Amino acid sequence: MSVGFVDPTADGGTIQWYPTPGPAHFSCIDDGTRQPSVPDTADNIQAGTPNISDIFDMSSIAGAASVSSIVVWVYGSRVMDGDVGAAIYVGGGWEAVQYFGVTSAGWYSVTFNGAWTQADLDALQVKIINDGYPWPIEEIDAMYCAVTYEAGAAAAPQIIPISR
Repeated sequence: MSVGFVDPTADGGTIQWYPTPGPAHFSCIDDGTRQPSVPDTADNIQAGTPNISDIFDMSSIAGAASVSSIVVWVYGSRVMDGDVGAAIYVGGGWEAVQYFGVTSAGWYSVTFNGAWTQADLDALQVKIINDGYPWPIEEIDAMYCAVTYEAGAAAAPQIIPISR
């Protein structure tokens, strides 16, 4: 098993959070920073309204014959009362929302387990959801996914007969 990382590459549908500085939402959270490093907190997405979400298209990992786990990592820099969650689109549908439970500035994660394919990983989307109350303002500064996968089998060597 290997672990690789995928990052937001585009806004992928519903876009309701406020991007700072904007205009593209994904570019405010695609820092490429991995926990435990602190990302750039000057660019982020913020939600001051309940029941809103942003959907992000994600990069992929070539050669993932099977995927068993996708961990969504976010860096939140405001206390969120556990109201911010994530769902992933994988395997042709949305997995159930899980909540980060952010209580102070730092990295938080939710884990989705399953049996997915390369095509499923290629179509991966992440939905960040604010289900909470409008105060305090929720803020996400960075997001990425850690993907546990099994690489595809190496191509078998080709045997070419030599004619004499």
